[in-house]
Order: sequence, then C-alpha cells, then structure tokens
Amino acid sequence: MAKEKLEDLSTEKLIRRKKIGTGIVIALAILIPLYIIYFIILFIRKNVFEYQELVPALACFAIALPMYAGIKKINEELARRNDK
Repeated sequence: MAKEKLEDLSTEKLIRRKKIGTGIVIALAILIPLYIIYFIILFIRKNVFEYQELVPALACFAIALPMYAGIKKINEELARRNDK
C-alpha cells in the first residue's frame, strides 16, 4: 500500500492525524517511565538484572520516536499552509 504524501492530504485530515499522534506519544511518554520504575523495583527485590523486563519500555520508545518525527512533519506542513 502506497504511503500518502502530506501535501496531498486535507488540512482537516492533517489536524486529525496530529491529534491522534500526539495522544499516542503522550500515552507512550507516560508508559515508558512506569515500565522503568517497575524494572527498578523488580531489580531491587530480586537483585538480578533481567533484560526481558526492559522490553516493554524499549518497544514503547521505538514506537514513540517515529511517531514524534511524523508529528513534526505534520506541524511543518501545517505551518507551510498557514504561511500561504
């Protein structure tokens, strides 16, 4: 499936994508520290470093970075349209 270009999308659709993306990034930004705190608590209790306990935090981080980059591109496109 071909990826749509931001220039081809309507302003309303861009704003909608920005809102959804921002909500997801905020949710992931809340989850990442929670997973890390959970990992620290487990490490203190068990006194053993278990890598698999960090996987959810790393997965959230890996999802949040490209989404944040996409939001920045959407903001640039919206700013370009407002300058016209």
